[in-house]
Amino acid sequence: MTKRKVQRRAAQWVGWRLIRAVRRVLVVGLYHPLLRIWLSYFVITGRENIPPGPVVFAAQHTSMADTPLLLIALGKRADRLVVTAARDYFFRRSRPGFSVLVGVAFGAVPIDRTGFARRSLTDAAAWLSAGFSVVIYPHGAIPESDVHAQRLRRGVALLARQSGCPIVPVRFTGAAQLLPADVHWPRRAAVTVTFCTPLVATPDEPLTMLTNRLLNAFE
Repeated sequence: MTKRKVQRRAAQWVGWRLIRAVRRVLVVGLYHPLLRIWLSYFVITGRENIPPGPVVFAAQHTSMADTPLLLIALGKRADRLVVTAARDYFFRRSRPGFSVLVGVAFGAVPIDRTGFARRSLTDAAAWLSAGFSVVIYPHGAIPESDVHAQRLRRGVALLARQSGCPIVPVRFTGAAQLLPADVHWPRRAAVTVTFCTPLVATPDEPLTMLTNRLLNAFE
């Protein structure tokens, strides 16, 4: 009888049961009550569009509150979930404690925003194979203009095609007013999180076409 080979994943401890339990307590007992203070209303739509099993959540990046809002909106589905975060910002060797903080608090695992992202793609695929869903922000950063908002990186499409997992586009409405980039204190806002119809990559579909379908889902 041969043993199944388990592929190591970057920041593998983020998926440990104890760490996930701590994160769930933070989402329910801290993030939600705190954000509710500034939310005039909070609506979640399209949760029925999320298929069972691991998926790639391709989320708009509109504010500094996107990740906690998404964790709240997903409910129990956030238990087996990791959120990709920029290696060059959150996982600097000069501040290792910060990477532990975001790993525990948000399920953050490193991803490369620049250069050839083979390592990031392999890591993300390994998480999916282990039964975890993966959140990716295909804009790479909060867009500075409408022009930048029209530019998505192809990593989501490449990961979906390689893994065979569906893409669930996630659209935020109002989050940009809640906690914009470079603002450190929330503002009163009404927020809607929408889980759009899943996108499935086909073997012969160009990555550019799949990326364009994802962009259309954000509009």
